[in-house]
Amino acid sequence: MPKCISSLLFLSLVFCLSLAGPLQAQEVDSKDKVVATVNGDPITASEVEYAAEDLLAQLAAVPAKHRYKFLVNYLVERKLLAQAAERAKIAKTKEFERRAKFYRAKAMRDAYFKSKIEPRVTEKQAMAVYKKETAKIKPQDEVRARLITVQTEKEIKAILEVIEKGAAFEDLAKAKSIAANAPSGGDLGYFSKDRMVPALAEAAFSLKNGEVSKPIKSNQGWSIVKVEDRRKQQIQEFDKIKTRIRNVLLREQVTKIAEKLRSKAEIEYLDPDAKPEEPKE
Repeated sequence: MPKCISSLLFLSLVFCLSLAGPLQAQEVDSKDKVVATVNGDPITASEVEYAAEDLLAQLAAVPAKHRYKFLVNYLVERKLLAQAAERAKIAKTKEFERRAKFYRAKAMRDAYFKSKIEPRVTEKQAMAVYKKETAKIKPQDEVRARLITVQTEKEIKAILEVIEKGAAFEDLAKAKSIAANAPSGGDLGYFSKDRMVPALAEAAFSLKNGEVSKPIKSNQGWSIVKVEDRRKQQIQEFDKIKTRIRNVLLREQVTKIAEKLRSKAEIEYLDPDAKPEEPKE
C-alpha cells in the first residue's frame, strides 16, 4: 500500500474546492466498437479512451456533455491528417521515425501502467484512505453571504439606507455593485473564515442570518455583506471523489516503481543541464 496522501491534498479533495471530476469518454459496451469512420478507416471506442487520457488539460475546458463529441471529432481530424501524411509518403522520413520511436515508448509505458500498476490500487484501498483521513478532519464553520461593493463610502451608505428601508439586497447588488459576482446578486456562496478577505470575513462571521454589515473599507472600495446561512464545512461523499483519491494513490505507485527502476538502471546524462538537482539535506 502506498504512503498515505498528504492531509493538505486530501482536504482539497474532500471539500468542495477541487476541479471537475474525472474526465471520461462516453461508456460503451466494447472497446472494439466502431464509433465513426474516416474514408473507411474506423475510429474505435478504445481510441476515444486513449484520446481522453492524452487530452485531460483540454477537456477540462469542455462542458461534460460535449466531451465525447469533442474527442471523436479530434480523432476525425487526426485521421484526415494521418491519411494525408500517408499519401505524402511521410512514413519514409526521419521525422516520422523519430516520432514513431517516441510514441512507441509512450504506448509501452501507458500499457504497462494499465496492466501492471492500475490493479495495485483498488477501490477498497481508496475507501480506507478516505475513512482514515476524514476521521482527522474537524470541519470549519462556513457562512453563505452576499456582497455589494462600490467605489465610495457615500455610495455604500446610500445603498445601506435603502436596504434598511426594505429594498432587496440581491437586487441592489445586481444594479449597483462593481464586484465580479454582481450578476448573481452578490452571492459569495459558502466560505470558511480563512478563505475570505479578512475585513469581510470578520464582518460576515460576526453577523446572524439575515443581518447586513456596516460599511467596510477594502482594497476594492467600500462594501457591505449580508449573511444568509451558516453550516459546518461539507465533506464530499466517497463516491464523488473516489476516482480522484485513487488517481493520487496511483501517482504514488508510479513514483515508487520509477524510483526502484531508476536505482537499478545505468543512467548517463550527456547534457549537464539535464541532470536532476541533488536533493537538499
